[in-house]
Amino acid sequence: MSAGAVIDFRLRVPTAPFDASLAASHEAVWWHTRTTPLWRDESHPDEPARPRTFDACVEWMRDHDVLGVLPGRGMPGVAIPNDHLNALCVEHPGRFVALVGIDASHRRNAMDEIVRCNGFGFVGVHFETGWLRPPLAADSPLLYPLYALCEDLGLLAVIHAGPLGGPDPEHTHPAGIGRVARDFPALRIVMSHGGYPHVDDAIMCVFKHPNVWLAPDPYCDFPGGEGYIAWANRSPLIAERILYGSSHGWPHAPEALARFQQLGWRDDVLERALYTNAAELLAR
Repeated sequence: MSAGAVIDFRLRVPTAPFDASLAASHEAVWWHTRTTPLWRDESHPDEPARPRTFDACVEWMRDHDVLGVLPGRGMPGVAIPNDHLNALCVEHPGRFVALVGIDASHRRNAMDEIVRCNGFGFVGVHFETGWLRPPLAADSPLLYPLYALCEDLGLLAVIHAGPLGGPDPEHTHPAGIGRVARDFPALRIVMSHGGYPHVDDAIMCVFKHPNVWLAPDPYCDFPGGEGYIAWANRSPLIAERILYGSSHGWPHAPEALARFQQLGWRDDVLERALYTNAAELLAR
């Protein structure tokens, strides 16, 4: 990829499996009050009309030199088949890489699937531990064999830690990810959704553990999310371990990228967040 390229570390694409997974996830009980969704509306009235097609998405990615990291999902009722992700990567080389989706509550099946997808060239495993049945904390001992396998295979562990990470506060807080990072020092961990709203705790987790990267995704633009930007602009260590992720499906990805670019990053930090940090991480 060229200078000025973008690596979107959490990109959803408009295919039937992604759409079905998103629809199912919106039914999760902890996403709602009695009548009002807690999540924001992803549509914006000022966005230009675009075809909601996969071909249009790929064309935009090609025109803007975007590589998308596709987050797999394997939980009951909220799944994206890994074979589908592999097909997208094979059909569009240099445009997509994928994270294995697993149901981590079934350890042996999950381990077999990780090994299988590692053979396809998947770059990591997507852990949404609070979505399991029953939900688990990120540092649950039941997950440690899976983290050990990722460490042995050199795969990333992308662990969801954000406000919709599960039914309990422990699924939001980055402390559990810090304990995993301590226990698996060679495991490269990406904190997806940045531990929001615990911004300072997430930053401290990155300071303390050299094997943790921070992907705030849309939460840089949420109340309190300016802390991610302030720390990255101030600290070279954070600047070298922050990653861009739109977390948006097509056709909203162009606006998500434009908003991210306008949040007040120093130019050198923005370049690292958009491309260099992720490129270095994926190259290992």
